[in-house]
Amino acid sequence: MASDRNTPNLSLPAALFALAAVPGALALASTDARIGNADLVDGSYQRVYEDRFQKELPGRDLAIHAWNAVAYGVLGEAAEGAVPGSDGWLFTAEEFQDPIDAQDLWDELEKARTRLANEGAELVPVIVPDKARIMAQHLPVQRSERFQSRYQML
Repeated sequence: MASDRNTPNLSLPAALFALAAVPGALALASTDARIGNADLVDGSYQRVYEDRFQKELPGRDLAIHAWNAVAYGVLGEAAEGAVPGSDGWLFTAEEFQDPIDAQDLWDELEKARTRLANEGAELVPVIVPDKARIMAQHLPVQRSERFQSRYQML
């Protein structure tokens, strides 16, 4: 029986292969390969087919969410668009992007006010502080001075 000990156990690799191959085969079988005006040369066929394949892939969203949970729990890495803070707090990446100029904001507010007025509604702008301003003690890094002073721009 010494040869049994030297024989590799392939059950785990086989199970992992099946876990990946079965949903992929199901998605491949249910994806319509006929694409009207897409071209193989410029890559548009590949993009359309890939989008269709992803929509048909069973368990895709569950797998993405599970991987994000594992990556955050084990590695401390947040999903794209999220920034981990201390004590389990998560912030959105846009809370760390430089703010737009106040002039741009006033122009956009005026456009929205005019459009709403044409529909018989009144625009009432309200400044809602973001989570990073309220829970700054949990931020992974300090935000820039320009970011901190953006409320004074209004």
